[in-house]
Amino acid sequence: MNELTQGNNLPAEYRALLEQLEPDTNLGGSDFASGNRISIKGSTFRKIVGGEEVGIVDSKTVDIVIVKAAVTNRMYYKDKWVEGETSSPTCWSADDKFPAPEVPVETRQHGDCKNCPMNIKGSGEKESKACRYQKRIAIVLAGDDGDNIPAAEVFQLILPATSIFGGGDGKMPMSAYAKYLHAHKTPAASIITEMAFDTGSSTPKLSFKPVRPLSEGELRTVLGLQQHPDTIEAVTLSVYVEGEGSNPDPAPAGGLFPVAEDGEAKAIKALEAEEAEEEEEVEVVPKESAVDKRKRLRREKLQAQLDAMEEEDEEEEETPEPEVKAKKKVSPPKPSDKGSVELDSVLSEWDDEDDD
Repeated sequence: MNELTQGNNLPAEYRALLEQLEPDTNLGGSDFASGNRISIKGSTFRKIVGGEEVGIVDSKTVDIVIVKAAVTNRMYYKDKWVEGETSSPTCWSADDKFPAPEVPVETRQHGDCKNCPMNIKGSGEKESKACRYQKRIAIVLAGDDGDNIPAAEVFQLILPATSIFGGGDGKMPMSAYAKYLHAHKTPAASIITEMAFDTGSSTPKLSFKPVRPLSEGELRTVLGLQQHPDTIEAVTLSVYVEGEGSNPDPAPAGGLFPVAEDGEAKAIKALEAEEAEEEEEVEVVPKESAVDKRKRLRREKLQAQLDAMEEEDEEEEETPEPEVKAKKKVSPPKPSDKGSVELDSVLSEWDDEDDD
């Protein structure tokens, strides 16, 4: 059930709470305009509340609980980022697969992220990729003594690529840590995690490791926070778009999190506009292949022959036959109702020949 907590020696009520935790689907796989946020600028843990720094953690490690995680997203800025300036990304993806629907067509770099030229190593500075990975997670900080989880104190933390991928020297970035927890059948939200800066890195880089299981009371607190509005907002991608205000409708994080009501209305309008454009588009008829053309001509030729035969039979029926003495009158054969079946049979044989 949970190998990193207490093995199989778990109280029934505790096991029931563990089963209610959401799966860590997005753990291994934006800006938080309001609420709380943890910044790792300058390899220092900084508390941001309402957009302003209110304090720092005077340590290179901090104990947290990972309440919820979004899928990895991507951001590409054509111009170099300038500290203190608010600018819109040129292109971005909420799921690391395709550009977000909100990305303007004229700035969209490619139809899919995997084959995008901005995903090529060397497209950015120092052989890096110009389009950067990010992962948003919602966390709560353990108390100063590490023995309590403050209720309703959710912080957003945005992990850069260096804190998501890689590893080595016994240090686990988020992707490796997620695999480690999965191998031990342990939900990230059920344990205290130590988050630490890599002091050997010139840029902010985090690693993670388990500390201890949560108490039953702490587990109940975290369980209640998984669907808290602050948690949902913390893991939801919200991109600043010039000309649309500083807090546009959020894009869903991989389709696993609720969308705000105004965001849903906007999505419906966008879908209706898209459907209207599709109705105005001229239907494009696919080009007929040589094999299909031969099959069609054969069908038309055979059908014409069958139609001619039926017309001849009808004429024969309308013309009375002369009486012949001492011989029984024989009626001409009637047109077969199996013409269509015979046609299908013949065509099937021809199709088989063409396929050969």
